Amino acid sequence: MLVTDGFVWVALPLHLLALALLPGVAGAMVVAGLVVLSVGLGLLHGHTAGVTTALDVWLGMLVPACVALIGWTVFMQLREDAQRQRELVARLREAQDCLAATERTQGVLAERERLAREIHDTLGQALASIVVLARTAGPQNPEALALIESTARDNLIETRRFIRDLAHPGEATLEDSARLIAQDALRLSEAAGETLTVDVVVEGTPPRHVDDHIVAALHRGIQASMSNVLRHAQATRCQIGIGWFDDRVVVDVIDNGVGFDPRTVDADAHFGLQALHSRMEEVAIDVIIDSSPGEGTTVALTAHLTPTPAIRDAPEVRP
Repeated sequence: MLVTDGFVWVALPLHLLALALLPGVAGAMVVAGLVVLSVGLGLLHGHTAGVTTALDVWLGMLVPACVALIGWTVFMQLREDAQRQRELVARLREAQDCLAATERTQGVLAERERLAREIHDTLGQALASIVVLARTAGPQNPEALALIESTARDNLIETRRFIRDLAHPGEATLEDSARLIAQDALRLSEAAGETLTVDVVVEGTPPRHVDDHIVAALHRGIQASMSNVLRHAQATRCQIGIGWFDDRVVVDVIDNGVGFDPRTVDADAHFGLQALHSRMEEVAIDVIIDSSPGEGTTVALTAHLTPTPAIRDAPEVRP
């Protein structure tokens, strides 16, 4: 630049270098000094040549400086945006880690609650049945020991199913499950010296496919309801009704026992009812308990079925 103004373009990388090495006001002052120096040298060369005007010199020097300032400003803004994005990504990852930890904790709690319900529905009811049978064991009732053994064996199978985390009782249908539960209830009532008649009534035709989780939940619902009938209702007659409709299945467990007032039931003291409601809510099954003292109890479970397209009959082919 000292020799000739043809090398004035060198000012542009010098501007960028000054802005990069001297942040803030210092870099801008160096750029301004370079502009003044370039203008002075340009005027000196123009005066010597006698053709360069002052306006041309100033424009020739200011344009590279302005380009450098604008480019550097854009670069700094992009760098700040990139830094903010990195910080946002870091916070997002931290939030995702916290959310994942929270979901894991909720999953553990939900699994504990599920295990508590399963233990109540399997081991709890099994032990309660054995206790009822053990009370009647004695010289006057030698068959009670055989019933205790049979009950323990059946519930051992149910416990093994629970350990294997089977969600439903084998491949049995809902009607088969209801009949098996009714047979167990009759056997337990006879062993306890009580008279209980259990009927299973099925109305309608079940669809070709019902989700396993619905069948499993309804099975547990019938099982829990019959357990309450045996332990609390003091009933002489009970009916398990299964009604199949186009878009839902309704299961009713009706007894003529002593009944109770559902509004005064302590949920903490009656874990069975609380577990029944929790289990049914997980699979969107509606639970209605209708009871009053001295008028029996009705437990209604309503599960909504997923509609499936009807399979049309194939047209008859005639020769």
